[in-house]
Amino acid sequence: MLIIYSVAVSENTHEKWYYKTIRYLMVCLGSAWTWASGYTVFGDQMAMQEGRTAVLRIADDITSRLLDNGWLDSGDEKVVFTGEPVNTPYFKVSPVYENANTYARFGTDWGGASNVTDSWKGMTEVYCGINLNYGSSEEFDNVINSKEYSEMPSYPSKKCIQKIDGIVVVKISEQ
Repeated sequence: MLIIYSVAVSENTHEKWYYKTIRYLMVCLGSAWTWASGYTVFGDQMAMQEGRTAVLRIADDITSRLLDNGWLDSGDEKVVFTGEPVNTPYFKVSPVYENANTYARFGTDWGGASNVTDSWKGMTEVYCGINLNYGSSEEFDNVINSKEYSEMPSYPSKKCIQKIDGIVVVKISEQ
């Protein structure tokens, strides 16, 4: 539509040649900006989808392990997830993910007890359909500062789930 408008207006013979050139350049720049914005949005959407799929795969595996291996048999065990899924060896994404804007990288920047807990809570409840009794921020801090935790291997090791001070701890990554 802009191009049609530009051509129609530029047929005005009384208009100076540099005004026509400026209008043409503005239309070209506007079109390029629109294309670049669309390309960026598409890349970010692809990155979010890839990150979500990778995190979901990990969350599904972890919740299956928790249920299948009796970690949650009594139903009221507290659970603490630590680490970010992006730092595991099975977080598989394409170069689109690496080139996306930081806000679009699903599975990163979960730092802090409440952010980690809320992120994993969303994944396990919404996508895995399981309601867990998550530990508090204080329990999270106590766990990650314990000697047992520092000696724990991280996901995907079979020993990435252990009980520390009565709390089921899932160590997703070292960071």
